[in-house]
Amino acid sequence: MKNIIKTIIIIVSVGFLTSCDETGQFNNGMATIQDFSSNKYGYINESKDLVIEKKYDWAGNFYSNYAVVELNGKRGIINKNGEILIPLIHDNVQHIFEVKDESAIYTSDYGVYSSNYFEVTENGKSGVFNFKNQEIIPTIAFGSIKIIGNKYFKVKLNQKENSICLFNNEGKQITEAEFSSVSDIVNNYAIMLKKEENRYSTNVSYKIYDLENSNNKINKLRFYDYIKSLNSSNRNYELLFQISDGVYQDAVVDYLGNIVIPFGKYNTIWNYGDELYSVWVKGMQSGYADKNGNLVIKPIFNNAEKFENGKAKVTLKEKTFYIDKNGNCVKDCPTQKWLDFHKVSSFKINSSLYAQLIKKGLRESKQEEYLTSVETFSKAIEENPLDYEAYHNRGLSYLMLNELDKAEQDFDKSIQYNPTYSDSYYLRGNLHQLRGSSYSAISDFEKAIELNPYNTDSYLKCAIVYGKQGNRQKSCQYMKKACELGNYEACSGYSRFCE
Repeated sequence: MKNIIKTIIIIVSVGFLTSCDETGQFNNGMATIQDFSSNKYGYINESKDLVIEKKYDWAGNFYSNYAVVELNGKRGIINKNGEILIPLIHDNVQHIFEVKDESAIYTSDYGVYSSNYFEVTENGKSGVFNFKNQEIIPTIAFGSIKIIGNKYFKVKLNQKENSICLFNNEGKQITEAEFSSVSDIVNNYAIMLKKEENRYSTNVSYKIYDLENSNNKINKLRFYDYIKSLNSSNRNYELLFQISDGVYQDAVVDYLGNIVIPFGKYNTIWNYGDELYSVWVKGMQSGYADKNGNLVIKPIFNNAEKFENGKAKVTLKEKTFYIDKNGNCVKDCPTQKWLDFHKVSSFKINSSLYAQLIKKGLRESKQEEYLTSVETFSKAIEENPLDYEAYHNRGLSYLMLNELDKAEQDFDKSIQYNPTYSDSYYLRGNLHQLRGSSYSAISDFEKAIELNPYNTDSYLKCAIVYGKQGNRQKSCQYMKKACELGNYEACSGYSRFCE
């Protein structure tokens, strides 16, 4: 008799879980149960115990420890104990999807629900609350809000396509609201995408932000045709980003927005691994550059994939094999007969030979053997066709031989491959001065001063050219600066012509 009474008590305690009740699927140890007669919802646990009373007009599944419930047309959030965390006063409340980037929204990989944040809707606009019922973002968004990395919220601020921005988890807007999507987030760096549609096509452009440091120079970079992360790392100081421009092709910037590889050196820079970039050189093919942007494996390949664990897959004349970081074949290598047939003699730049040729050319130049030094530097350029040093020194030899056109071409190349090398600007300025192109000469001398403000020769050259133009004030200004830096000839000239 006692057992019968006990059974009855259990049946009563679980709210008569009979065929009249409809049970949902279990999720996180809980399932919805709907009373057939009242149509009210509650929750049972896996032991079929009624743990949350059947009193809601609708109830959603539990994700983590929280579920959305509805009563009298308003929704809120409860926990597994039935406690109300977000009051049932909103038009809608839903869990926020956490995604890595915008592209995940358009695939079957929606990511996971955030356990900390909920999207609330009022009058057709959305905002964000946390599970403590604290408002993070007011109800200002058009459309759904996504969270990326459980830290940054993607918010659309008006009905225009380019009105998306990012908020942080403190509710502060941290990018402009002028984008159509979030292309990628790496650590605290966001790459944002903007679309511009016209009658004939859709143009896209990208901008990058450091979301934690508004003063980072990288935030001041302009829009580019394309931006992507070249590597992944938990340490920001290791991050590198490819930026692409329709005019100047590709460049690389670091996490502070500093130019690591300038525009114009390579047409394409498409990946980075083991401190080597895969690069494509105009008029040549694909090869590899080191972390400073210097070409270290000749651009002779049809395709050059990312280096991983010391080797990379390359394709040469439709044959695919693997090379090491010295450019030597290490797997699936072609035969010597195949190499001879295709007239392929080397897979790498011999850096030691290049250094020897530069040293030899400098010695010949110092001995005023300029014809010989031109030949030596030309051989160095064959070994490394994208290094500024050989072009600069060959240009000097051509300048001494009075072959001004050839000298100018070499100085232009040197500056292209190293835009911060002041000596090439200085020598090109001398070349312009010899031709009587005073404005071009001054431009190069002043650029040389900007890059190296302690080279007194550049100041003195500016003083001379300005003097020939009849600009006494400018001439004396530069002569005085050269004198202050210790140039005796400038001091003598200043005392004679300026005092």
